[in-house]
Amino acid sequence: MVWKFKRRLRCADWKRQVLYYIGVAFSLILVWNIVVINLHFDSVESEIYIDAGGTSRRKHGTQRSETNVFHVSKIPFARTGLRYAFESRLRKLLEIMEIDLDNNVANVVTENVLTYDTYFPDRQLYCDDVMNITNMTFIASGWTKAVYKGVFRDIPVAIKTVDVKGQDVTTCMNEGNTETTCFVKAAKKIVKEIVVLQALTGQNVLKVLGFCLPRDTDDNLWVAMVTELGEAVDLIKLLQMSWEDRLRISMDVTAIVNMMSETPYGSLAMNDFRRQQFVLVNGVLKLSDVDDIGFRDLPCTRNSDCHVDFASMNFTQ
Repeated sequence: MVWKFKRRLRCADWKRQVLYYIGVAFSLILVWNIVVINLHFDSVESEIYIDAGGTSRRKHGTQRSETNVFHVSKIPFARTGLRYAFESRLRKLLEIMEIDLDNNVANVVTENVLTYDTYFPDRQLYCDDVMNITNMTFIASGWTKAVYKGVFRDIPVAIKTVDVKGQDVTTCMNEGNTETTCFVKAAKKIVKEIVVLQALTGQNVLKVLGFCLPRDTDDNLWVAMVTELGEAVDLIKLLQMSWEDRLRISMDVTAIVNMMSETPYGSLAMNDFRRQQFVLVNGVLKLSDVDDIGFRDLPCTRNSDCHVDFASMNFTQ
């Protein structure tokens, strides 16, 4: 009888010890996550409230930062918190760059100028360099932008700028707005591309080499983005490709869709999904046009909201 009592006592002690160690481990993990999240969001908050500045090689004081705000932190914490933190950075930087563009038009001087190098440390070209690109040749134009190809230091590049004769600008002017107002409205789409393309760096995203934006009232009102040169996706060329190359492009499309659904900023909506949004660079399909990308999915409260109309065509052929 005594032996049975001691055995029960030992079993009870063993269970209490297991529960004790589990509780301690859980508490340590919880405390660690709280500390990491607090440290991260303190740094995020300090990076959000900043002002942006120059796009030329002019010096703006000794302040310098080597941090790329688009690089994902290696410290593990909640994915939801990561999404909101990086989306906030992206939106804030986009807002700052657009405000700088508006200030240039309104002849307002921005104080506490901080160079864009803080946010784009991999940037290689500045306004002075863009002006020196040679052999500029028109390639194509769309609703908002005109695309040229040129040569910079023996390297072929593509230059995107506002198409002043494009549909966006002409429609805006027909509504009674000034040419400057319409130019700035269209230029903000290029600003968005500059920010988003560098935030979504990857094998299947067009690489941005540099850009030119007006920093102050002395700069010309000219907006341009320089990228690696790609080849337009042509249906005839696709049909002439081998099945291996077409399969490789199909895999690139899958990789792009997967990337857009799992970015650090959340699931990004591709509101314009046509072949014109992509280019081929050395046989690799890359996303090149992102000015119509949405940060959040559209609300879908009724079945009619979720209905998508496709162009009338036979997909079985």
